[in-house]
Amino acid sequence: MDHPAGALRALHAAYNASDTEAIAGRHADDAAREQIAVARRVHQARAIAEGMRRLLDALPEARWEPTDVAHAPTTPLGRSVRNGTQQSDFGPFTASDQSLRRNGVHVLHFRHVRIARSEDHWESANFGHQMQRA
Repeated sequence: MDHPAGALRALHAAYNASDTEAIAGRHADDAAREQIAVARRVHQARAIAEGMRRLLDALPEARWEPTDVAHAPTTPLGRSVRNGTQQSDFGPFTASDQSLRRNGVHVLHFRHVRIARSEDHWESANFGHQMQRA
């Protein structure tokens, strides 16, 4: 298995490259992604990658910038900042080139060499406020 911190960096690199094949490939086929702030859970690596594709289509230049990583032997926990500008509609948010800067935490749980479950923690009220600005 990748060193946990390396696995988190590789996931962020896939996000930053808008590489949905790499995003799917880092996850177990039956993986789950939990977005804690909005109580949403997505199952299956392909569905996780497709959800990220929708986000990356709306924020094509979004970048995840890791701020620090801590981990138990097999579970990395990494804080990051995501920056971007909304350039197309995303869910209930109409695009008007609004800037987004969001702090978040990823917790990754592994099965063998791939992510079995990820927990994404972020503040939904701040996200909504930024996305609604024109």
